[in-house]
Amino acid sequence: MASEVAFAFPQARPTELLALLADTTPPLRQLLRLTFLDLLRQRVLLLEERASQPNPRDPATVVRYVQPGPAMTAYQPRPYEALLLRPFLTQGFGQLQLRHFVKMAYEQALTGSWYAGIIRRAEPLQPLYQAAWWRRWLDLPLLTPAGALLREQVHQELYQHDSRLNQLARHDAEAALQLAEDLGGLLFLLPTFRSPVGHALDQELHRVQREQTVITADGGSTYDSWENCGHHFDSCADAAGGDHGGSGCGSDSGCGGDSGCGGDSGCGGDSGCGGCGGD
Repeated sequence: MASEVAFAFPQARPTELLALLADTTPPLRQLLRLTFLDLLRQRVLLLEERASQPNPRDPATVVRYVQPGPAMTAYQPRPYEALLLRPFLTQGFGQLQLRHFVKMAYEQALTGSWYAGIIRRAEPLQPLYQAAWWRRWLDLPLLTPAGALLREQVHQELYQHDSRLNQLARHDAEAALQLAEDLGGLLFLLPTFRSPVGHALDQELHRVQREQTVITADGGSTYDSWENCGHHFDSCADAAGGDHGGSGCGSDSGCGGDSGCGGDSGCGGDSGCGGCGGD
C-alpha cells in the first residue's frame, strides 16, 4: 500500500527544518543527533554493532562503530553535514567507535548557536531569514513573512503525519511502515518519533556533555552547551517553541507505542525504516 506524502519544503533536510521550527537555537546535541540520523537514513554513514569481549572472564559487550556508507562517494553534503563527515573524507579514518565519533563531532561543532548559524545559511533556507548581520551575530534569527508561513505549514504537516502514523500503527502495520519510509528524514521530526539508535546516540552526547563540564567561580559547575535539555530529549519537549509540543525533539514517547516504525535506518547499520523491527 503506497502512501501519498506531500512536503511543504521538500528541498530541506530535517536538521534545517528543525532550525526553522525552533523559536530559539535548538540544543547542539539535538542538531547533531538529527544530522547523524539523516546521514544514516541516506546510507552516507553506517552504524555497525559488534560484540566485544577482551577478557574471556568478562561478559561480552556491544561496541558501535561508525563507518562510511555506500552513498558517501556521490553525496553532496551541506557544510554542517560535512563537519560530521570530515573524519572519513579528509582525515583518513575507515571507521570510528561511536563514542569517539560523537566527541569529534561535538568538538567540530563548537556551540549550538555557531552550528545552527551554519545550518540556517544552507541555500534552501536563505530566503526564509532576514539578512540583518547583527541579528545573526546576536543569534536572533528573524523569519521573513514567507519563512513564517512555511514554518506554520511544516508544523501542521508534522502533526498530521504523526497522527496518521500512530493511527496506522494500531491498525495496519504494513501501511505504517510504508508511510514512515515515504516520510524520509521528516520522520525524525515527528513529535512521537523514537528510535533505539537515536537513544544510543543521545547517551553518547550526554557523556560528552558531562566531559565538557565547566567549573564556575563559585565552585559549582555548568555545561558549556545543551544546558536546557537534561539527560534525554524527552526533557526538552518545548525546544521547538510555540504551542506545538516541541516537534523535532525526537521524544521517546513511541511511534504508536509498538508499531515498529521507529527505526532510524541504520539500526544494525544497513537498512531503512523497516529494518529495525521496532523498539
